[in-house]
Amino acid sequence: MPSVKVNVKIKSDMKGLHKLRKTLGKQKSQIAEVGHFDNKQHYIGDEISIASISLLNQVGTSKIPPRPYMQVALESPVFIKAYNKAVMNIAKNRTTIAKELPKLGRLLRDIMMGVIQSNPWAKQNSLETVNRKGFNHPLIETATMVNDIEFRLVKDVGRKRTKGFFGGA
Repeated sequence: MPSVKVNVKIKSDMKGLHKLRKTLGKQKSQIAEVGHFDNKQHYIGDEISIASISLLNQVGTSKIPPRPYMQVALESPVFIKAYNKAVMNIAKNRTTIAKELPKLGRLLRDIMMGVIQSNPWAKQNSLETVNRKGFNHPLIETATMVNDIEFRLVKDVGRKRTKGFFGGA
């Protein structure tokens, strides 16, 4: 059997990458946070915050099945498309991070609200819960979970790397 030898040369132009890194390095660094904040109390009492209820619904408990509306929103094709478009426009120097973050934050908030309102978990309440409440609408009992979702921009103060942490020196 004859032997075949193939040589391949790959040449990469790092100028574009260096230019992009330089452009991004000059931009104001912020983080968009979307969700429930500030330990606002839920109507059922002072002992539990809306943020705590949100967390319990995201991951579930022994009595509550997971209702990960935040994850569903992040994975929605609408958000992914908008995010990718923003990244490409930033990379091509057509816009800035500071201009895109508020748009993405508002969009993600609106998608989260829509996920809760569309109620894909409607059949997940136990019969006991349905009988006690008189209806079967997880997360929509009072519109508190929907109306409390907000987004905010916070300054990215950066994170110091600890020796050995994520391979840091």
